[in-house]
Amino acid sequence: MSINPGYLFLPALFFVLQSPALLAAEPAVPSSHAALSVEALQRLGLEANGFVRAARSQVSAAQAGIVGAAAYPNPQVSVLAGPDHPRIPAANPSTYQRQVTVAQTIENPYLRSARISSAEAGVEASRASLDLTEADLAIQLRIRAYELLLRQELAIVETGIYDLMQEMRRRVKVRVDVGEAARFELIRADAEVLNAASRKETAILAAERARIVLVQMTAGTLRPDFQIKASLLDPVVLPDLEVLRKEVPETNPDIIRLQAEVERARFRIEQEKANIMPSVQVLYSNYQDAQYTSNLGGLNVTIPLFYRRQGEIAAAVSETARVREIPYCDTRHRLSRDDPYWRDRAAKARGGRKDGRRFDGPCPSTRVRHTRNAPCGTAASDDGEPPPRGGQALGRRA
Repeated sequence: MSINPGYLFLPALFFVLQSPALLAAEPAVPSSHAALSVEALQRLGLEANGFVRAARSQVSAAQAGIVGAAAYPNPQVSVLAGPDHPRIPAANPSTYQRQVTVAQTIENPYLRSARISSAEAGVEASRASLDLTEADLAIQLRIRAYELLLRQELAIVETGIYDLMQEMRRRVKVRVDVGEAARFELIRADAEVLNAASRKETAILAAERARIVLVQMTAGTLRPDFQIKASLLDPVVLPDLEVLRKEVPETNPDIIRLQAEVERARFRIEQEKANIMPSVQVLYSNYQDAQYTSNLGGLNVTIPLFYRRQGEIAAAVSETARVREIPYCDTRHRLSRDDPYWRDRAAKARGGRKDGRRFDGPCPSTRVRHTRNAPCGTAASDDGEPPPRGGQALGRRA
């Protein structure tokens, strides 16, 4: 049975024509080894972090509070209707009567203005809290990113030390085999290798822990094998101290939030004082029966004769004093201190870190000879101990 070649040509032609379309329809998968800058990491964290989203929801809720504070009171309508039944024979026959009453409250303009201003101050406080949350998260992401770089460099250093210990152990074994050294030297070299292996695993685990912390702070949006495009030797340029003293009280979110809290507390005092002056309720009533139709109008006013809201006003004054004095002054004092600035300047002058210990930068992983002389100076493991220096004594004996 022969098959017509034309039947085979048509499916092949269809596959060739559809192949580019299928390739174009496939989504582009980003490279898993694409490096992220610290700024890109911060933007990603600010978009995905749950605390930032919660702070944004608080801002939306505060903005909705302005709408509620600016709303006018709704009118009240009451309808009464029913039949009349005569009680004596000489009375008029049964009739039907109805009454419609409309009441509209006209608020005190001072009360309304204070309530709206208090809600607006609440929005400013919520925005400042959002800025503070974003600033704290950005700072933590930056710190964690460079901590990951530091842990990775320490892991590389510990790996180099481990390789060096293995090489020295090999040389010691050769000397023991040929009889130039005692077997105790081999046992000692084995102990040094095990110690270096333990420190290597500890450093790798610390690097993975720092990586997991970044993944948690970004709500799991990072790939498990992400890389950071930065260096521990990146320069940090700080403005002059006088410029910082002028800009920090004006731009710091914590100060702005406290100022908004003070304004909201002040408007609350005005709101409680304006509550003493009563609002006016305008009344209109329409009454109809079988013989008469009457239209009545009037006002309903509560006279503040006995209760003048002294307790609420005193509580608002005390809250304003608490918000204004204690945290505001403490924050301004904390931000006005120059200790962090001068510690950073002194650390740069010493070529070290802020805690005073010298830091000469990460040791190159390819140069094992640097590990023979105090590896990385201040490179410490998680337990706070410096890297092992057993290679020096072991090298001398080797």
